[in-house]
Amino acid sequence: MDYLWQVHYDYSWGGLLSISIQLALFYFALQLAHRILIRISAPANWQLVVDRYVRYGLLLFEPIVVLVIGSYFMLIKPFFHGLIVLLLLLACLRQLRNYFSGRILLFDHNLKVGTRLNHQDFSGLITYIGRLGLRLQTNKGLHFLNFEDLLKDGYTLLIGEKNSSFFRLKINVAEKEDNTAKLEQLQELLQVVPYLNWLHRPQITTTNPTDQPWLVEIALHDEKHLKDLIQRLEEQDFSARTTKI
Repeated sequence: MDYLWQVHYDYSWGGLLSISIQLALFYFALQLAHRILIRISAPANWQLVVDRYVRYGLLLFEPIVVLVIGSYFMLIKPFFHGLIVLLLLLACLRQLRNYFSGRILLFDHNLKVGTRLNHQDFSGLITYIGRLGLRLQTNKGLHFLNFEDLLKDGYTLLIGEKNSSFFRLKINVAEKEDNTAKLEQLQELLQVVPYLNWLHRPQITTTNPTDQPWLVEIALHDEKHLKDLIQRLEEQDFSARTTKI
């Protein structure tokens, strides 16, 4: 009984709050490092290696955080809190399988937004990757695929030179726009659109931000996504003309 009392005494709500804040700060630091590495200009080989290790750190850190906080929570009142955790595990069993299947699959650095994927009757472009699955843009619409199904049934990634179409875009903006600000907006937009093949980083050529048009060289996973990219640019008040390289 003395031992059980000591356990109850050592683990408190204040301690749980403290360790949660520390883990959250470290997690946000990793997220910030990941975003900075995506945006900075650095030698490609160095940047890819460091970013890969940061991404792997994020993949491992999330389940470790859940395990640490869940264990600490149970040790505050082992019997009652253990029952709560057990009920949560039973209620969220399918979601947990999807989550941990995703942790396994995402260690494949080729499984990312912008990659073409085949899975059973579905074939299309990955436009979003979440914690429980991914969204696949196909000719028939947008589909959500669970990580558990991908791990169980298998999938094929279409990567490499033969899946890319190269284009040079001439991009203009209205005269009333701040060209420097619009150039920064264009650079940010190219970072988030899902159609680009990041085996070939987009290149923007301009001697001066005030000079137009800006020349942008890009690689798409599929030529049919060129129309979607131009539409996305027009939504942000860019005018684009394209010439295939």
